[in-house]
Amino acid sequence: MSNPVDDRRSSETHHEPRSPLTLETLPESPPLLNDRLSSGRRMRLWALVFPFSTSRQDEWADAHNFATDVEVFNRRLMTVREIGRRLPPACKIGLIPFEGERNIASTGVIVTTNATPEELKLAQNLDYIKTVQKILKTDQHPYWTRPCPS
Repeated sequence: MSNPVDDRRSSETHHEPRSPLTLETLPESPPLLNDRLSSGRRMRLWALVFPFSTSRQDEWADAHNFATDVEVFNRRLMTVREIGRRLPPACKIGLIPFEGERNIASTGVIVTTNATPEELKLAQNLDYIKTVQKILKTDQHPYWTRPCPS
């Protein structure tokens, strides 16, 4: 990847409304994961993500009139679980760098990774990515970042 994403930058930069998502506006994919130095240049795990901060969780729950009678913290947990049920099977909920924190505010939807050739192909599948975007009710574009260790 010629210009990797800086893990430390705030995902707030990704909250500006964007133009419609197209193949041309998708970020460049990193090379395939390679942990063995004996088989060439080392490439760490990268993930194509949509951030799903606590404020976005609240917006999503409000838009869907979801769990309105539940305390805020539990409502957010229920919202993340509900999103997980609605996502395509290849997607995952995970921790991503978000404002330099590694806590519940770091929740993100991992669309795909560079772990396998099949997963890298998903990074160019516009219909798949738009499906995730629609489920999240966001006009933001996904971006590549290093996931946080769990």
